[in-house]
Amino acid sequence: MGGPVTGQGSARPRPGLGGTGQAGDELYLIAHHELTGRAHLARRAVGLGLAGALLTELILAGAVTIDEGTVTRAVPGQANDPLAAAVAGQVAAETPPRPVGEWLAFLARTAPADVAARLERAGYLILEPGRPW
Repeated sequence: MGGPVTGQGSARPRPGLGGTGQAGDELYLIAHHELTGRAHLARRAVGLGLAGALLTELILAGAVTIDEGTVTRAVPGQANDPLAAAVAGQVAAETPPRPVGEWLAFLARTAPADVAARLERAGYLILEPGRPW
């Protein structure tokens, strides 16, 4: 899944792919086998790790803050991609603000598929019919 498969059965990275710069994307690629796409860790661990990475991306972008264990919206419009914007929108819509643990549990349910879709759009993954990410 790291790139197209060559005739010799070995995978080579596509020219020009230098990383997306997103914490969630990098963690997803580290946590999954580059050819089979199978996770190296338990599903729950991958989900929670990716949920934390998505929150980290928003914190680094200045889109959310964490104050006394609660995630709150910082500045609207700071998310730099559609997935980050969607998560930031969810945080902004929550009243009252929720604790970090609740956000991690909530985001962990869909984070692997969401990040995989972002990586597919960026050209890092190829979805094979009949196979999960």
